[in-house]
Amino acid sequence: MACETTTTDGGICDTVGSTNGLVTVTLTPNGDGTCNVTAQWTGGVPGSGCADGSCSYYGTASLDHVPMDNSPHALVFTSFTYTAGGRAIYSQNWDGVTAPALPSDWVWSSPSQWATTASAPVGSISGGNAVGWLLPGSGNVGGWNTRDGADGNVCWSASVCSTDTFIGSADQPEVFLRVRCSSATSQSTEYQAQFVWFNGPFGGGSALYIHRWLSGTGSTLATLVGFPVSTSVWYNVAFTCVGSSLSVVVQRLSDGFYLNSSGAWQSGAATALSATDSNITGEGYVGLIATSDSSPSDVFIDDCKLLAVGSFTRSASVHTESFGGVTPPALPSDWTWDSSANWKTTASPPSGSISASNALTTAVIIGGAYAGWNTLDGHGGNVTVSASFSSQSITSGSGAFVQGWVLARWSSPGATSGFSAYTAKLVFYDGATAAPAVRLTKFISGSETVLGTLALSSGAIANNHWYNIALSCYGSTLFVVVKRLTDGNYLQPDGTWGSTLAQALSATDGSITGQGYAGIVLGDNGGGGAGDVYADDFSISTLPTMTIQVPAP
Repeated sequence: MACETTTTDGGICDTVGSTNGLVTVTLTPNGDGTCNVTAQWTGGVPGSGCADGSCSYYGTASLDHVPMDNSPHALVFTSFTYTAGGRAIYSQNWDGVTAPALPSDWVWSSPSQWATTASAPVGSISGGNAVGWLLPGSGNVGGWNTRDGADGNVCWSASVCSTDTFIGSADQPEVFLRVRCSSATSQSTEYQAQFVWFNGPFGGGSALYIHRWLSGTGSTLATLVGFPVSTSVWYNVAFTCVGSSLSVVVQRLSDGFYLNSSGAWQSGAATALSATDSNITGEGYVGLIATSDSSPSDVFIDDCKLLAVGSFTRSASVHTESFGGVTPPALPSDWTWDSSANWKTTASPPSGSISASNALTTAVIIGGAYAGWNTLDGHGGNVTVSASFSSQSITSGSGAFVQGWVLARWSSPGATSGFSAYTAKLVFYDGATAAPAVRLTKFISGSETVLGTLALSSGAIANNHWYNIALSCYGSTLFVVVKRLTDGNYLQPDGTWGSTLAQALSATDGSITGQGYAGIVLGDNGGGGAGDVYADDFSISTLPTMTIQVPAP
């Protein structure tokens, strides 16, 4: 078979969870005895399917300069794009409970202020229940108690209705749709789309907003005011977040008209409001807030839907740890620690924290503190292990060495010597070079070998910023991706930052095989002191892969 032959193979279907997909692999000769390999997987969406039954998705993968020698190579499908309606993740029409009970898969900051009702307004869009806001006063926060699982690239929609007569200076019926939330029950870090029927306290009139909340501080990103709305009419509000693009579509369900960006209703589809912001990334919770200052039971919500849209990294989660499930300085009980005296959780991580709650840090100044989830990965070591790291203070000097690692295929969790593992290291400061770096290494029975180093210029890794480092192992294929969470940029293989997803380092090594443990190392040797290096949002996940063999010429 010649290098330029195009082949098809459906074998990846089992890996990505579908039975009707097709992989097209194209081999392109370079003229030097190597091929460039590209592959595209296409098919129906796995899992719960499409919102409208018509969508599909595809993923792509590539390898450059692969020797034509019949040797196997792993193709890793890391990015997928949905088309048409998007993939349905979750829906809630409030009909699964007997009113006034609330669904068990939701959590509320005050559940007594909400109730499911079987007597929604006239013209109800549903033959069954809606959820209603019971008490006059400020809004109560609620959310679906599961993270979106689509890297935050979602459309969260709800149909809303108010029976308020809009005549009092205290009237303020409104609903907020919440996306990429750090918490299901509190508005700490999240995006919001706010639909206001009448804002009596601030001069009356309808309004539509996009808000951003960062660690409890809110700001408005976009505003549309003064459009006509009616009492006892249902409006569907759809809030879409794809990457840094945020948009709101509002449809009046009595006639199917859409709200346009000028505040008028039109027969064709339109986007009412849009904004661009990259401060909040990744998956999160979705939820609602409702407010009714005039009288109880005059704001209703029905038919909530969550769709995966746009591009996202599709991974199967093995384990996540945000270190928020304990009271500081306690440590998670399902982890193994080299010494509990070396570690603590803290509720005071650096500024710009990615988490609304705890982070992990060192309790003493130490060259390296080791910790790992004490369960084997269960996927033959073919996993991605990631965590986010931040350094609060770096003291320069030849003895300073400030860094955070992730480990995969670790032979023993918490082991500090004699172990085997692959590691990806984010070095904030290396006393020997007086500069930051990224390193990919392996340990065999305690002996370390560097598989790749990306030396960075001074200042490329900054204090009080969070960086996510991910180590992916698929057979003998290893690669490292580093993402700067302040702006969502990725570390490029030339040491610069860019918006394109890139592998900062890669290597091929077959020394360590099979499933293993995964974990974290924090090192603060001669740096600013104990509690100056932080870790958060640890995860182990799998990504779909396939093995191809490039034929010899």
